[in-house]
Amino acid sequence: VIRKGQKIDLIEENLYNIFKGFLSWNDHEIEERRKSARHVALQANWKDFFKFYLKAYDAAISTAHERAEKLVLIDYRMEKKYVFAGSVSTQPHFRAFTAVVNLPLKIERLRELAYNLWWTWHPKARSLYISLDPKVWQQMGNNPVRMLETVSPEKLLEASENPSYMTMYTQIMQQFDEYMNDRTPNERVQVSQAIIWSSPIAYFSAEYGLHECIPIYSGGLGTLSGDHLKTASDLNIPLVGIGLLYKNGYFKQVIDKNGIQIEEYPENEFPMMPVQIVRDDMGNEVQISLELPGRTLYANIWEVKVGRVSLYLLNADVPGNTVQDRKITERLYPADQRIRIEQEILLGMGGVRLIKKLGIRPRVYHLN
Repeated sequence: VIRKGQKIDLIEENLYNIFKGFLSWNDHEIEERRKSARHVALQANWKDFFKFYLKAYDAAISTAHERAEKLVLIDYRMEKKYVFAGSVSTQPHFRAFTAVVNLPLKIERLRELAYNLWWTWHPKARSLYISLDPKVWQQMGNNPVRMLETVSPEKLLEASENPSYMTMYTQIMQQFDEYMNDRTPNERVQVSQAIIWSSPIAYFSAEYGLHECIPIYSGGLGTLSGDHLKTASDLNIPLVGIGLLYKNGYFKQVIDKNGIQIEEYPENEFPMMPVQIVRDDMGNEVQISLELPGRTLYANIWEVKVGRVSLYLLNADVPGNTVQDRKITERLYPADQRIRIEQEILLGMGGVRLIKKLGIRPRVYHLN
């Protein structure tokens, strides 16, 4: 009986006809159908069916061996490992971790480049990821971090063995290294000699429009802030950005079939974005804390590399906070006035504590 997509009256009628037909069989018809059912059952007998199972199993093993032979050619890089000491406690303690795809040794720096937004204003750098698989690149929202975790190992291996791709890879990585290592002050701008990389400008903003794969901006102010960071990098102006990392960011506009605008708040998946949580030498997450009325607010620190400039973002969605406080960095520009004020407190006071926590000594504070 086909039930999916059918009206209940039609389903009932079909069942009625089936039972009616069964009850109308005479003894001879029942015997013939019993013989037919036994014949079908014998075809699925395990002693006859087992040979087909072995055949399918051999095919699967053969395919697995072929895949293993391809993957074994990849030179795996050593990943940094953290060992967490156990403790006596009656309460469970959970630790989050992210597993990442191993890249072929020849192109292992693709991940390093993916986590530096230098590629957002250098089209040739983006070509390194697009050429791996143009279709996957579009599906991943032009996000190289997600791209590397999604593209097939065979595509990565194929690229590492492709002379044309390796030539492009070598040239772009050389340009990237030369850019990052050049700290010569730009002659086109006059910057106070007191502003140096050890005493930079501290740039505060509630939003940064750096790229669509980091949706923590709404419009003009965010675009301006993002361009300031990129320009400071190109002009070698010592600067660090301070902001908030929103779980949902700003709303996404969707028009329904009736032409009505609907606001959606897609959740940001931080491990799949070019942002990295700041950890200490022991691998523990670095946090700041603020005393609020009747409670302490905690926030993790995340880093976005924008060329030579670093952008540090605070996120309050951490286990040590109350359910309400974890919503402080949920959305950009929420309607709740209390949350808006708490966001400003976290950005301002928390941002200053972040700077001190990381040992940064700003010469100038700029509030955008």
